[in-house]
Amino acid sequence: MPTYVTHAIARLFDPQLPEFSVLAFSPYPLLRITKRSLLSNLPHLCLMIGLTALFFKLMM
Repeated sequence: MPTYVTHAIARLFDPQLPEFSVLAFSPYPLLRITKRSLLSNLPHLCLMIGLTALFFKLMM
């Protein structure tokens, strides 16, 4: 039987790339749509970071 061997970095890179890119680009639309300060959007931003960390652990 053939085996499929990948490097740990390659396994980390592929599934997490969309997750981290969404996390990187989400604050801008959030701040533009809500028209609130960064401080008032802080709970939402912390929730986004927390859920990303949770899903990151689930994927590993």
